[in-house]
Amino acid sequence: MMMNFRAVLFLSSFSVCKALSWSDFTNVVENIGPSVGCGIGIAVGLVFAFFGYRLFKFTLFLCGFIVSGGATYFVLTAYVDLENQYIWFVSLGAGIVGGIVLLFLWTIGIFLLGALLGFALVALAMSVRNGGLIPIPWVRYAVYAGVPFFGGVLAVAKEKIFISVATSLAASFSVIACVDYFAGNVGGGFYELVPYIIQGQTDQIRADPVTYAEIAACLVLAVFSCGVQLFFTGRKHDHRDGHGPFCSIGRHRERYSYDMINN
Repeated sequence: MMMNFRAVLFLSSFSVCKALSWSDFTNVVENIGPSVGCGIGIAVGLVFAFFGYRLFKFTLFLCGFIVSGGATYFVLTAYVDLENQYIWFVSLGAGIVGGIVLLFLWTIGIFLLGALLGFALVALAMSVRNGGLIPIPWVRYAVYAGVPFFGGVLAVAKEKIFISVATSLAASFSVIACVDYFAGNVGGGFYELVPYIIQGQTDQIRADPVTYAEIAACLVLAVFSCGVQLFFTGRKHDHRDGHGPFCSIGRHRERYSYDMINN
């Protein structure tokens, strides 16, 4: 009797998979993918905004995933003629590989965290004016390169505080951008801000009262969550004591928040 039930279940599953064609699957992914991605972005963003320093190893993995996967996605969409679903799968694989690599390259990972902080600041600054804050192209590209680089250097020099600041601001940016998506992109393109900047379409940036409210919400959440990290969730922990590839911090150390700032 059990064997017959298993056979029926197997045949039913096979029939469903056969009926669901590849095009149907990709249509489902394209239709619900952004909503699922933004839902995950809000949940993960809130966790890392308040626990980014405490979850240092996972923060490194997420940083590598975003940088590697994001770079792969934008390169493929710009220079390679592939169907969208293949671009997503390749980008996902590249993100996973990049995240794993950064688990063993701490200094590079911390530099990239600082660079993400600088890029988030540039993105917020660009959104305060229609067409972007910096109209001159060569100045704009110099700022795109210089501010993230400077942020990365500062992060390597002052690891503890900049890990907290970077995770708080980048995660807050993610949360507000995803909220903007679910609200129907009611602001001046806050959800599409990063693609506009990377693809050189800053003329599409729109600044309006809703955009300013979103910027303020992002900064308030970033400041509040950074304070929580410095004074509560990361107060007595040191990321340099991590051990094991997937351990978050390691030993629980008697450190105060001012130690995090001064060391």
